[in-house]
Amino acid sequence: LIGVANNLSAILDEKCQKKGYNDITEKVDSMLPDVIGILVREQLTGKKPPKNAQKLVFEGR
Repeated sequence: LIGVANNLSAILDEKCQKKGYNDITEKVDSMLPDVIGILVREQLTGKKPPKNAQKLVFEGR
């Protein structure tokens, strides 16, 4: 199952890159569902947010 987890992390990272979350400068309400999803994932799995989601999560906290 480690391979599946890695694939899901890669998909999430790619999704965040496509949405431009790695370059955000301010919070936008439309990003809230993605922020919540990533924070829940972090709590359930203990995995840190992917590289392209780190700014999003920082702004969302």
